[in-house]
Amino acid sequence: MKKLKIALLLALCHGSQAIGADIHVPEDYPTLQDAVDAALSGDTIRIAGGVHSGQTVISSKDLKLIGKPGAILRATANMLPLPQSDGRHVPVLGIVSSTVTIKGLTFEGEHFADQYPDPEFGHFIGGYYLDSGGTVENCRFVGFREGRPGSEGAIALRMYNDFGGAPQREARVVGNTFVDNYDGVEIAGASGNRSFHMTIDNNVISGIGPSPHEYRGAGIIIGVGTEGTVSRNIISGYSCTDPDLPFPFAWGVLAFDSSFPDSRNALEPVHFDGNTFRDNQFHLTILEGDEHTIANNTFDGSAPEARPAAIWVSGRNVTISNNRFRDQQSGIHLLGDDPDYGDLLGRAIDAKINDNWFTEGFTKVTIQPGASGTETGSISPFPEPELTVQKAVLMSWFDSFDDYLLESSINLEGPWLPSEARSFRDENRNHFVFPTESAHRFFRLQKR
Repeated sequence: MKKLKIALLLALCHGSQAIGADIHVPEDYPTLQDAVDAALSGDTIRIAGGVHSGQTVISSKDLKLIGKPGAILRATANMLPLPQSDGRHVPVLGIVSSTVTIKGLTFEGEHFADQYPDPEFGHFIGGYYLDSGGTVENCRFVGFREGRPGSEGAIALRMYNDFGGAPQREARVVGNTFVDNYDGVEIAGASGNRSFHMTIDNNVISGIGPSPHEYRGAGIIIGVGTEGTVSRNIISGYSCTDPDLPFPFAWGVLAFDSSFPDSRNALEPVHFDGNTFRDNQFHLTILEGDEHTIANNTFDGSAPEARPAAIWVSGRNVTISNNRFRDQQSGIHLLGDDPDYGDLLGRAIDAKINDNWFTEGFTKVTIQPGASGTETGSISPFPEPELTVQKAVLMSWFDSFDDYLLESSINLEGPWLPSEARSFRDENRNHFVFPTESAHRFFRLQKR
């Protein structure tokens, strides 16, 4: 009787074109899949704390999934491949032809990758957006790999839109934690089509450390058809210790055409800004990255495996500026005729390397034969940072109210504009720090 009343209320709300309904799991429906099946586009599903086991699939609906503190989506050993992925990929949460926002959820893979053997480059996946877009914010992904590292594929979060001519979708991955997974985030579209506008910001992505596993892994993988920004992320712990593999590498970030080495299509422009890379074998590799920019990043430490380096890059007119390189075994490589792979990885043409800072003890820049670029303004060694003190205002509120936007004005009459305060998240709260200098300023929260 309770479900019937809820269904009638939902029908009345949507019939009168009201704002989307709130549906609660398990209060209104016992499982997340039941709630998804009952929901209409525009609805919000609020998921209670506790473990919600099994698989959920969303198809052709635009929804919000909001986890209350302690809400966990946990993999089981009997989940099914997503039919729209040719039966190759098995997700905990599958999203097909939809726009879905996910906030505040923990995805647990339980190290089940070997429960789903790869039929042909298939994967065990936490959240899988297929021909879909949306936002993944303040979530945690853990355990998407095998118990003992091996050859099976696993990805914590995958967004894939390999459909030529499809409209561009938004892909926002903001403020999440990825730990103990093979691949962290993969976003890829169709060659020659801007499939995704991407924002990957303020995430912490940690690999499983040095490992001989055949499935090598990367913190972030970016494919063709994807343009946008990768900023303020911390990426660490990706390295491969098996020198007998054809490509014995692991990457903090790998941007390339996934059909490599059969083809080498140019990537859409991506801007890497303000990221911190720590203890990866290859911190950042970009193949055929025309017009990419790499600015204001920190490359700190390296993994002592095959040919470790801070940056490998090919493509036209790449700009590498104002980055810091500390304790590397090798710095920036402009690819050309590589001693191991020839021109298979592409060539860097007219790259610009400006105003980067290096510690001593390694080769800063290598321009391989057949590559071209200029280096100006490099500083070695770079000075220690200076601590400064500045007047500022600290504002915070519970992250359960993260549908609100912080605005500021110099007086109460306005105009009110989105604040440029720097944000961070800690202990279930949103925090904003705004330098005040000597000017008075007013702040308010505005519903998005």
